[in-house]
Amino acid sequence: MLDTVKSEFGEVDVWWYEAIPDGVRSKVVLRVEQDEGRKGSKEGCFDLLDFKDIASKNWSLFKELLGRGSGSKERQLHWIDELNDIRKVVMHASKSIPVTMTELAMPEELELWLEGKLQRQDEEGLT
Repeated sequence: MLDTVKSEFGEVDVWWYEAIPDGVRSKVVLRVEQDEGRKGSKEGCFDLLDFKDIASKNWSLFKELLGRGSGSKERQLHWIDELNDIRKVVMHASKSIPVTMTELAMPEELELWLEGKLQRQDEEGLT
């Protein structure tokens, strides 16, 4: 995703200011400082939901790839919220919140869906 915005906005760091929402930029910069750069560059300090915000701000770039279903862009990107909810349960297992079989199947379903979309984009780019 970041490669897409970097490619679209071209110049060094123009992508950072033009494509990344203000709140996301502020949070990432704070994390880089708190982490003292151990995660490397800014790119290692994004959360999953930050990518939803980036996709929303740059909808024309990401609608075809990340839009799921129909309706508003918020509705089409809601799958990222659902995936993040499952991620939180799994990553914070000490809270003993169970994951349903439907929730457990969702990440795999999303992976197949995204792989299909990426493959179609690659095929269209080659023709």
